[in-house]
Amino acid sequence: MKTRYLRRRREKALRPLFIREDLAPYDVGRAAEEIPYREQYRQFLLTERGCKPQTAGSNLNMLGQFSRFLEAEYGLQPFRPEEVTPAHLRRYLAYLKNERGNGPATRNGKLSMLGSYYFFLECCGLMDENDNPLRLVRRAREPARLPLCLTREEAERLLETAASGPDPLRDTALLRVLLQAGLRPIELTALRAGEVDFAQQCLLVPGKGEQQRLVPLTKKTASALRAYLEEDPRNPSEHLFVSVRGKPLTTTMLNLWFKKLCRGAGIEKAGLTVRNLRHTCLTLLLQEGADLMALKKLAGHKRISTTQRYLHVTQNQLRQAIKKHPLG
Repeated sequence: MKTRYLRRRREKALRPLFIREDLAPYDVGRAAEEIPYREQYRQFLLTERGCKPQTAGSNLNMLGQFSRFLEAEYGLQPFRPEEVTPAHLRRYLAYLKNERGNGPATRNGKLSMLGSYYFFLECCGLMDENDNPLRLVRRAREPARLPLCLTREEAERLLETAASGPDPLRDTALLRVLLQAGLRPIELTALRAGEVDFAQQCLLVPGKGEQQRLVPLTKKTASALRAYLEEDPRNPSEHLFVSVRGKPLTTTMLNLWFKKLCRGAGIEKAGLTVRNLRHTCLTLLLQEGADLMALKKLAGHKRISTTQRYLHVTQNQLRQAIKKHPLG
């Protein structure tokens, strides 16, 4: 009875994944699925690549999807990486595009995950570099997309809505950290109360790949955090931001909170998520003349090209302003 209850509960939790990826419940975590050197690869991701457990799990799930594709399409079972050819990979990418509806970014991401697995095999001497089939497969060209962000007026309306909401201390501190520090949602959920330094007025942010960065705080953000930590009855001792019941926030909870906040502020934009607060932070700083290298460090980007995409936003706004030039 208990086993049946746990299975139903697990399937309910995974239902959004089934709908998004068009999977059946038996496609996830199949016990009979064999990925060569599975545990060694997982440890490689966690220790040598510095990935988070969620990232390592995503990589292994993707390898499982690729293994099932090879079995269904070519009858290759069990999965042997040395048997994979560039033709198999190109057919897989076509399958992702035509049958799963994955865009260029998603397809490139899955190709990168496969590349990570083959890189592990090369590092461990399990495969020769010349036998890697990914060397002959090109990534899809991704169209340039402008990051969706809020205007300054919309950000101020959000702050006003948070201050008058049911949880004003936490919501104001949380929103100010997102808007001023430009954190990724997963970085915010990982923040600990001890990572706030009021003496130096900065925040120690755990970033991607176990990297850390120091982010300065403005006076208003520091004051909002101090009020939340000192006056809030929950008094979080481990995670910085917690729910009403004192449990650590998750990215799903953050997005639900953000959508409710946007409705309260009367902000309606298609595709808006809590991650767009990060885009808003970087765009507003760039508009105020912040240095591009300083923004790169604040955002925790590995490449300056990632930060440069925010230049297109301000250039686009400049073009709109030029159209209103009185001399035409």
